[in-house]
Amino acid sequence: CYLSFGERYVPDTLQSVPLDRLLMETDDSQTDIRQLYARAAALRRLPVEQLEQAVGHTADFLFF
Repeated sequence: CYLSFGERYVPDTLQSVPLDRLLMETDDSQTDIRQLYARAAALRRLPVEQLEQAVGHTADFLFF
């Protein structure tokens, strides 16, 4: 199971999803994806680059 998070989410849910099952998206908002990554990385206490890399690997695995 993979979960994708956008602008609105329950923080505990985002924290509980394994990093290799996490996706980020902006389909439902005008928010810049970099802002979403920054908020999610801060919540998970990770460097933004680490979150971006993990989500990128997951997206590549699923879609390419």
